[in-house]
Amino acid sequence: MIKKFLIFFLVLLFLQGCGYQAIYSGKNLNFSIENLITVGDKGLNRFISKRLDNLNIENKTENAYKLNINSKATKSIAAKDKQGIPSTYTLTVNIEMLYSLENSLQKSKSFSETINYSNRDNKFQLKKYENTSKENLTDKIIDNIILFLQNDSSQ
Repeated sequence: MIKKFLIFFLVLLFLQGCGYQAIYSGKNLNFSIENLITVGDKGLNRFISKRLDNLNIENKTENAYKLNINSKATKSIAAKDKQGIPSTYTLTVNIEMLYSLENSLQKSKSFSETINYSNRDNKFQLKKYENTSKENLTDKIIDNIILFLQNDSSQ
């Protein structure tokens, strides 16, 4: 027990000493989001709004983007077994983003992430896995959106 506590304390001390901070904490970004409008899948939109609202509040800069985001999650059957029962599914999350700075033209950019997964006998576990996968895929896309806006605002 003491050994586990000592290891935990050393790891915590190491992370504190190395200057660790969250990648997208808002301190190092040279843009902010002035207006965010989301359309499409309500669950994905809540997740997107929650992640991007941090950039709204914390970071007021000259490069203030207006974003219109259209999100869509699609589940399709990738393979069936001999009886015709789906054995593999494909889940795709698509986000179409229209963005503009204050005085510029509106541009568009699409982001997409896909995952394949096996069917499960327990439908509750299957639905839970699908929801977790949607959030993970959306999280990857949001990271790509932030990187894209960071690069676009520095040009």
